[in-house]
Amino acid sequence: MDSDENLPTKIIQKLLWLRTLLKNLPSALPTPQRGEIPKYPFETFRPDAAHLQKTEDEVGTINEGFKSIFGWKTWTTGDGIIPIEERGKHRIGAVADLLERYLKKYKDSSGQPNAVLVKWVEDISTGCEKAIKKHGKELPDIPVDNQVLKRKHAKGKGDRDESRDEDTSDPMGKRRKLGSKFDDLCLVNSSRKVVAGPGRKESDIIKRLAIKYQHKITGDPYFGCVAEQCSWLQSGNASKPCVLKHATTPCKHLSDEDRNFAFSSSAGSSLGSRMSVIAASSETAAARSTDSQLSLKSGSVSLDFTQAGKEEWQTVLDFCIMKLICVQGIVPNILDSDEWREFIAVATKNKLKATPSDAFEERHISNEASHVHKATVELLKKEFNLTLTFDGGDTRGQDSVYTAHATTADRKTYFLHSYEGTDEHHDANWVKNFIFQSIDLVGPEHFAALCSDNTGEDGQAIKVREK
Repeated sequence: MDSDENLPTKIIQKLLWLRTLLKNLPSALPTPQRGEIPKYPFETFRPDAAHLQKTEDEVGTINEGFKSIFGWKTWTTGDGIIPIEERGKHRIGAVADLLERYLKKYKDSSGQPNAVLVKWVEDISTGCEKAIKKHGKELPDIPVDNQVLKRKHAKGKGDRDESRDEDTSDPMGKRRKLGSKFDDLCLVNSSRKVVAGPGRKESDIIKRLAIKYQHKITGDPYFGCVAEQCSWLQSGNASKPCVLKHATTPCKHLSDEDRNFAFSSSAGSSLGSRMSVIAASSETAAARSTDSQLSLKSGSVSLDFTQAGKEEWQTVLDFCIMKLICVQGIVPNILDSDEWREFIAVATKNKLKATPSDAFEERHISNEASHVHKATVELLKKEFNLTLTFDGGDTRGQDSVYTAHATTADRKTYFLHSYEGTDEHHDANWVKNFIFQSIDLVGPEHFAALCSDNTGEDGQAIKVREK
């Protein structure tokens, strides 16, 4: 019998997580074109009528239908995780709505959603997580459902959610004030020695910029941002690339010291930083060798085909590709096409593999931005009589962005700082703080002038700054 009752909070959260994963499947996965038979036809899925007539078990028939789509041997071969090999809103993307409809319809004897259907939500989510990680992409942020929040706030005094009433002096109490996704988590003791491998201690980057959590019931690991006001949360074990990407781009709550540490750490792993090392070692090798070399503006690189040589060659190639994307505006998705893979195979005589677009979007470009920013700040610290110019504007996506540039005495201008603050009120004090943040990157002793248009908050901020 169909029921319009609300699903339990935990089931709502599981479905929301599945939808989030489906929307963030890697672009390297193919999307069925019009006329093609999709691998996951969930938009038009119907239980097999013959099987239903034979068994008179609706959930069992749905279960068999799902098994036939994902493969009968999926759970008995390999790692037992469902393989997700396509993406698309109206294909695999339709499975979340389908499962929600069935979960509302089919309940067990106690009135809870059918366990078989709940298991499908969990298994498909695990398959999506594997597909995302397999292609080098980070898992998306864990979402918060507004219905869940409204349900919690609507509780009466006699039915209060005690987990939300904890003392805010407690770190987890502060986190739970940020969102319900922290309710079932507890802090992992960061003081104990965490070993990432034989004789290896936990990364200093993760120790400083991330907080580790554990689910109270399942024991699953989670991690989030160290900033108290930041609600960013990820499932799984903390990884340096994921933590650094958050700290250097979207996070608005980190302290200046932690942000500078994140930029410095991210810059050290950039392609540009590695290129400097390769160029320096190649110049030394060039004095002793007459082997064929690949000439680049940043230096000349000796090519050898040992494993180390291939890694250097891959770095050089990826650095050039990154410049094509950032300077010439090449769309990253082209890197996932069969034609691009063929081009790389021919150009390298099958000695290198094409790096997927996700690696550039998630790691290389953000790391290179940190590397360039660090180099720019170091250069400006050697200059005096700098002029700071700043202004606000909107992107094509209607995001509000403020930018700051520094101009040297000999009229060379450098991009210094930017801030996306779409959801914030840009009054004079906000702009003033942005100016101070920009100046502090280099040091106030290096600046002699401040310049902006005289409209709105910009002009008022300059007056406040002068006072």
